[in-house]
Amino acid sequence: YPPGPYGYGIGSVIDPYEFVGYAQPEIEVAGPMRRISLAEFYNPTGDGVYPPGSAMPEGAPKPVALLLSMSAVWCPPCNYEAGTVLPSRYLSLKPQGAEFFVVLADSLGQGVPANQANLDSWIDRYDVEYPLVLDPTYKLWPVASQPAWPANFIIDTRSMRIAKAISGSPEGAFWTSMGQVIAGTFIFPE
Repeated sequence: YPPGPYGYGIGSVIDPYEFVGYAQPEIEVAGPMRRISLAEFYNPTGDGVYPPGSAMPEGAPKPVALLLSMSAVWCPPCNYEAGTVLPSRYLSLKPQGAEFFVVLADSLGQGVPANQANLDSWIDRYDVEYPLVLDPTYKLWPVASQPAWPANFIIDTRSMRIAKAISGSPEGAFWTSMGQVIAGTFIFPE
């Protein structure tokens, strides 16, 4: 993983945060949760595969771009994003080299940490196909440039640098940036 210092701003290397949840929710739901670190997605050459012992499927290609999304069960825009925005974007971007990683932080009330039952319900409700994890201590919250739900980030996994950060559900310019990160043409600010 790239060495620190780690930061929260655009162009910063994100800390190798570790979470607990499901790497493959469609087959792991209601089963034992596992530790998943952002370090799992680090892909400096752009052509890496997941090694034996990884939380992700062994031998599967690692992504070159990672959508990191923070959601809350109680949040209407988060539910909209999970049901309407992410499924179609995932289907189109996954084959191009993207992975989505959703962090469910709050449960039914603001400031009440989500739990495994919330994860399982989210998976059933939205047919989640990408990694879904819990953040009960809100360690990812400082990364949000404007703390609001949902919060979305694009990480270039070749460098683990934050390319884009927004509050709210992503729209056109955000997805254009995702395409640039996938293609390796995104220009980070100096």
